[in-house]
Parts: sequence; C-alpha cells; structure tokens
Amino acid sequence: MPAAKNSSVRSGVAYTRSRWARCGAVERGILGPTIRPVIQARCQGCHSGATPQGGLDLSSWSVLNSVAQDGRLEGAIRHLPGFTAMPRNAPALPDCRVRQFMLWIESGSPNN
Repeated sequence: MPAAKNSSVRSGVAYTRSRWARCGAVERGILGPTIRPVIQARCQGCHSGATPQGGLDLSSWSVLNSVAQDGRLEGAIRHLPGFTAMPRNAPALPDCRVRQFMLWIESGSPNN
C-alpha cells in the first residue's frame, strides 16, 4: 500500500510540473516575455485605444502599474469579491498565468 501512495504522489508532482511547464517559466518580475503578451492578447482589445473600457489603457505601463499596485489587477484576474472579473465575457486566465501575474505584482510590477 505505501508504494502505491508514493507513486501517486510522484504522479501528482509530475502532473503539476508539466502543467506549469505548459504555461511557461514563472519568473519573478518579468513583464516583457511573460506578462505583456497576455495583456496584449487578453486585455488590450477592450483596454486600449481612444476610448478604453473603464478608462484604463493597459498599453501604457504607467496605467498597468497603477492597477497592479492598487490591487485592481489582482482582484480582476483572481475574480475576487468586489471586483469585476476579467477578462470579461471570456474564459478566466489559467491558474499558472494568474501566478505569473502575482509574482510580477509582488516584484513591484517592474517595467522590464
């Protein structure tokens, strides 16, 4: 019986690692290759241009940094109570992407 338990734990670890690998490296504080492409693909369709939704032009790092630092970005992507869940009318971001965002925010949301 203990052998089966160990093998299922190993299987769970392997599964978890492969899930994270599909999402890409989770590195602390990487805007360019990690966060920016998701913002461009999943957010800027509504949050950019002449009349961005909510008045938030997320093509601007200063606006993105502001919502990252004041908690609105976290609340929206984690679908927390009191926040409008984002992306709106689209599937939620995968857990690994949310974790990447949280690491970037925790790093001070650097513009790199």
